[in-house]
Amino acid sequence: MHRVIYRIRQSPPPTRTIGAASRTSFNWAHDRSYAIISFDLLPSTPGTNLFSTRPLNLALSPSASSKGRYQYSTNAQQALNIPAIPIPQQQQQHLSSSSNSSIPSTPILVSSSKLASSPSPQKLPRKKTVYDWTPELDAMIVAMNQTYSIDWRTIGKLLDRPYTTCYSRYINTIKPILEKGGTLEEIRDREKLERLVEEGLNLIRERKEASAAALAAAAEAVGTSVSKKIRSVGSGTGARAGAGLSAAVSSDDEEELGANTSKRPKWDATIDQTIKDMVAAGNSWPEIGRAVGRPFSSCYSRYHANLDPALGTTWSPESIQRLKDLALQGVSWKKIAQELKIKSLICKAKWADIGRSELATAAGYDNDSRFTSDQDGQLKHSTPGAALDPNGRKSSTSSRTKIVVFSMDESALILELAERYGTENWDKILQDFQQHFLDDITSLPTTTKPSKGKGKKSPRDRILSITIPHLRKQYLRVSRNKSFWTFDQETALIQQVLKYGINNNSNSSDNIDDHWAEIARQTGPHSPEECRTHWKNLDMPVMPNLNAWTKTEQGTFWSAWRQFGSDFKRISKFCSNRTAEDCQRYFEGITKGFPSPDLEPDAFAERIAELQENLPYTRQKYLFTKERSQRLQRTMRICHQRFGASPTMHAGTWQWIANKVHRGLSPTSCIEHWNYLRQNLDVIHGPLEENQTTPIKPAAPYSWSHEESKLLDQGIRELGASWSDIQHRFLPWRTTRSIRQRWFIMSDKATKVTEDEYYTILAAGPTADSIDYEQLTQHHLPGWNLSPCRRVFETSFKHIVKNTIWQPDEDRLLLKRTIEERGRDWNAIAKSFKGTQPAMAPLYDQAMQREKEENGGKESSEPVRTQKTAWQCRLRWCQLVEPLMPKGPIVNVTEHGRSNILRISKKLLQTPSSPSTPSE
Repeated sequence: MHRVIYRIRQSPPPTRTIGAASRTSFNWAHDRSYAIISFDLLPSTPGTNLFSTRPLNLALSPSASSKGRYQYSTNAQQALNIPAIPIPQQQQQHLSSSSNSSIPSTPILVSSSKLASSPSPQKLPRKKTVYDWTPELDAMIVAMNQTYSIDWRTIGKLLDRPYTTCYSRYINTIKPILEKGGTLEEIRDREKLERLVEEGLNLIRERKEASAAALAAAAEAVGTSVSKKIRSVGSGTGARAGAGLSAAVSSDDEEELGANTSKRPKWDATIDQTIKDMVAAGNSWPEIGRAVGRPFSSCYSRYHANLDPALGTTWSPESIQRLKDLALQGVSWKKIAQELKIKSLICKAKWADIGRSELATAAGYDNDSRFTSDQDGQLKHSTPGAALDPNGRKSSTSSRTKIVVFSMDESALILELAERYGTENWDKILQDFQQHFLDDITSLPTTTKPSKGKGKKSPRDRILSITIPHLRKQYLRVSRNKSFWTFDQETALIQQVLKYGINNNSNSSDNIDDHWAEIARQTGPHSPEECRTHWKNLDMPVMPNLNAWTKTEQGTFWSAWRQFGSDFKRISKFCSNRTAEDCQRYFEGITKGFPSPDLEPDAFAERIAELQENLPYTRQKYLFTKERSQRLQRTMRICHQRFGASPTMHAGTWQWIANKVHRGLSPTSCIEHWNYLRQNLDVIHGPLEENQTTPIKPAAPYSWSHEESKLLDQGIRELGASWSDIQHRFLPWRTTRSIRQRWFIMSDKATKVTEDEYYTILAAGPTADSIDYEQLTQHHLPGWNLSPCRRVFETSFKHIVKNTIWQPDEDRLLLKRTIEERGRDWNAIAKSFKGTQPAMAPLYDQAMQREKEENGGKESSEPVRTQKTAWQCRLRWCQLVEPLMPKGPIVNVTEHGRSNILRISKKLLQTPSSPSTPSE
């Protein structure tokens, strides 16, 4: 018996002789799931035959194979033992009778052999080619790229493999070793390196010469502007290219080009015509780019944005209006292009033309005239463009208006001044605008980032540098954005909602949905639907993205993307909390603005490699999401109902629970998360949301009160799942662990309340105690529990306005602090009110009860003072100030030496009133 032993390893020699085996080849599949060995085995002892003399392919794979290929599942480091198999007597006589006779194509294997397998029509999966890398080859590509400056495309051609493979090898394997201080092996075959370098330099030289020749040939058609580009390119192509290019540029061209040849020539009619002719002739974009001396991506953009003959017939009045509507709504250009069935590049160019024409109309000149007369009748240059010399001709040095970044306060003031004086009296608007911010320059917000160097301006100089064209352009930009609300418009909206939404008259309806038309008429240019949406965002804002991608998830995504490409369905299996659609949206969002992978694959690959380097893959323990935690709680309640109060939880039961929660989840993770939830919490019998009834009872000292749950809902809505921020702003007496623990067992409906759900809850009743929450959840809000509905109502303006107690001195303090802050920072205003935290009301009641007992049953005369939130302060302030009428004049109140736009009722500042709620 003969035995062939071949130890599998990752880098075997291409040819090796083991006993009677020769001509051995070894290849790993690209995913390392199996390997294929091809070798010849010849009989070395009479009467035995290992296999036929025909080469055998042995595939190490868990799947079946056919046509002389056999599989054996094994580890890559395990030895493979192939036993010798005796030849049957008939076969032995056949071999001895004729050595040249045909040998069976199928090896003779006994049924008990480990290599025996039934033939199957299924072939081995077709895999991508895998290239072997040796330490010496790694050193060669580094030397060619770093020492001899050979580009990756040329290196790939020299090594007969894709250049992206060479570049990925350098980025993912070689570069990390060098950054950690490692070294590469010394190159022993110096002759091979010199030969590769020589071939690479010749390829680069030939490519540059071909490019220079194409540029020189195009110079005659394009003119001197391209000749200038030829000179700049020819200077770096070597002696031969420079000699050929010098003849392409005549002395007349040199005089016309002048000394400055480093700048890129502008687009002119000759270049445009060349691009159109070459496109009509069917030339590729790289050829067009070489012909005109421009990047082919720029030529592509130039043609589709300005030169395409279909541009003149593409746009109809309806499509232009639809483009305006979609662009003003903030829809992405990709979706706009899909709806209009026009390329996104053409849509962008058309939108830019629309903006320029509207800016020209607002600035006071038409498309044919770039100048207008001022009030004195003198001609002035009112827009960016060419200036005039003393002779009335265009100057050779054109000046552009510098860009100014306006803050929200400045934009709001521009709108208000334009509404007061109209869009014709810009001189008066500029005067009031500058005077408003120059009265107290120290109170100005920082609106622009400070510039580096000598060009840094002070806030005063910045305000004085703003001109009428700046104000016109900003006014047009902001007025087109219908989602922009000024401070006065928001104040008027709040006052009108308080007027119609809180009605003490039982004969009239306090359903706010019945009055949006009247509210919109009183608040200005916004429609009823816009008022309805904006009010919901003011009263109960919801963070748009509660499930942002963490760095760990991003690292996992790019690690999977490196292996599977854009197969988002397979990538989502590695990102446990994400679907294929989530992965695709993340990829499209993160690569938005990257170079096109079709037009500029090298630049796109570099950006992706940079992302992968900044977001490495890191392993971490499985983290439960909100949905899976609730699924675990429901599954545990099912076990509680089936097996009683103390179910026996053996390994099989936990495995069943883990499969119910999420396929592939380990039982240990479920046990750890369940123990985490059970600490001081009753999750077996259901959380507070499912069994709570009204009225709300005081909470136990170590449990969560109803007020604390409201604060947690508000924190999730405004800040997302940022537990440290929620603790700092809303629940400083709770730990982040307890906040996250509470979040897992409470319903998240109140944190994701939609606009329709919000108004449905508001319309259910005037007060929190008068609402039938059971009927509301059964008939109007399926899937909701009782407590989340109550928390949403008690967080709304209806409950806040009627139940917040304001003392007279607090009203006066509110008006004073609002004047000082000029109505900008309501959080700073709210910090001025000291008192008891409403969420700690049970402890406060206990303290007041003890004080009452100590005083012999007498109640304390000190009024209850509670802390105020920013929204409570703003609602109260809107009740104290005089009602705002649409487009009314702005009354400046000058207290403490500063002007502001707040319309204050001075009577409230002087006349004290009794403690009351705003509804009184």
